[in-house]
Amino acid sequence: MPVIPVKTPSASYDVTIAADLLRTLNPRLHKLNKDKPFRPFVVTSPDIQVGGTGTLSFRGFETSDAGWIVRADPPSRVRLMTKAEKRIADAAREMTTLKQAIAELAAQASPARAPRATTAELVSAIAKGKQKDRAAALAKLASVDPVAAERIVLEWLADVSWWEDPQTYALPPAAFEAGATIGTKRCIARMVAVYLEVGGGWSMTILAKARSADAASTIASALTAESLRDHVAQTTDLLRILKDRREIGDRSRIEAIARDVKRLVATCDLPAISKADWVKRISALTKELLALPS
Repeated sequence: MPVIPVKTPSASYDVTIAADLLRTLNPRLHKLNKDKPFRPFVVTSPDIQVGGTGTLSFRGFETSDAGWIVRADPPSRVRLMTKAEKRIADAAREMTTLKQAIAELAAQASPARAPRATTAELVSAIAKGKQKDRAAALAKLASVDPVAAERIVLEWLADVSWWEDPQTYALPPAAFEAGATIGTKRCIARMVAVYLEVGGGWSMTILAKARSADAASTIASALTAESLRDHVAQTTDLLRILKDRREIGDRSRIEAIARDVKRLVATCDLPAISKADWVKRISALTKELLALPS
């Protein structure tokens, strides 16, 4: 194959001229540049005659923005491309052909993607089968069809007896995860209600991850005198979630608790010493929350 030596101000090149080079380009480049950074150039104006006169345009391909115009007939001369010449080179047939060929090779090398499951297929998978498979199907549905997933989340969280049933105990965490992903007000409200009733470290952790715009205000809406009286630990956890999120949610509710925390905790069925400890914890949390900007 004919080879033309080309010398530029920064490096020297051996330009190979032959047909059908693209098919064997990759192995040859790997052999020549195994441990070197790859900075390919493309000849975009092959009007030179071997052993004769003419010019070659070398345009950097993908990894370099350089471009050279090489005059081959003696005495050979080299200069940088102008911006206009770069635009012309980028639009050249050779550049377009190479980009198309590389795209085709990449497509052939990429494994075929499995088609996405439809809503109907996922809903069917959620309805029966092993718990882990049902949970995985719900997670997929939450990203494919949040509306359909929301209905199932609300349905699964409607019966807290699932927590104690070995046939279904793994499904409520999946419903919480999907609810946090969907992030609608109804999902968050149901998750908060379930947490107040049942508690559990994992449910608090998942609830804290919910990043919807309504999450903080929905959590704050559950902070009532009744929740403190009946579920002082879980209500305090909800305050902690708001503090960690640095979102007050509903300032008026936090102010109401801070203003009357001793009386509210006094209604709890707890020993006096324990009540004093809860008053201290809740007061510290409400103080931090009220220091946040509205």
